[in-house]
Amino acid sequence: KGNQIARLNGEIQTDLKLLNLAKITLCTAKQWDALSRRWRQRKPVKAVTLFIVDELHFLGADVGPTMEVIISRMRFISSKRREDSSSPMRIIGLGASLANAREVAEWMGVTTKSMFNFSPKVRPLPLEIY
Repeated sequence: KGNQIARLNGEIQTDLKLLNLAKITLCTAKQWDALSRRWRQRKPVKAVTLFIVDELHFLGADVGPTMEVIISRMRFISSKRREDSSSPMRIIGLGASLANAREVAEWMGVTTKSMFNFSPKVRPLPLEIY
């Protein structure tokens, strides 16, 4: 594998080749959903060791169900890796302030010690939570 960054384009065969070559892969939730659906047959998907989900605050938006599916799928893959004594997968979630951050963290399997939820008051620009 090279030290390259790949941006997936939504074409499965091309994306699998890119995923196999890259150390870092960028994609949308929808692209990762399509690519990871058949994860058992796709070694590059099973080989992921760090999975970062950005914009968790969109869980309640149109993309939310897709985000839920890919996060749940990656948690399942991670649990299978632990059973097989493979190297563990880290899953990191990032987003703007969430009113239900503890619930999201619990659902993602994050311990209280590992969750960082910053108050909206520490933001450089004010944020209102509805």
